[in-house]
Amino acid sequence: MKYLFILLLLVGCTHNTRLVSKGCFGSGKYSETNAEYKKHVEGVFYFGMSDEVSLKEILAKENIDCRKIKYMNFTWKQGFFESLVSVLPLMTSKTLIIDYALK
Repeated sequence: MKYLFILLLLVGCTHNTRLVSKGCFGSGKYSETNAEYKKHVEGVFYFGMSDEVSLKEILAKENIDCRKIKYMNFTWKQGFFESLVSVLPLMTSKTLIIDYALK
C-alpha cells in the first residue's frame, strides 16, 4: 500500500483546463438576480497535461449563439468518479456548468 501511494505521487499530474471565449464577444456585465437563467451542463474528458475548451463550440451544440448571451456564469465541478479518473496519469474528467441569460 505504501508503494502504491508513492507510485501515485510520482505519476500523478496537475491538470489545467481553460474555457476559451474566442468568438464570443461580450461586455462583461454584472448579472441580474431577476434575469431568467438557463443551465447547460457539459462533461469534459481528455488526455494530456492541459486542454482548452471552446465556449462557442459548447454553446453551438445547444444551438445557442454566444453573442446573444447577456449574462453568464460558469463553474468547474469534479465529483467522486471524476476525481478517480483524474488520479490516473495524463487523464482529466470535469463537469462544466454554464448558467446564462439571453438578451
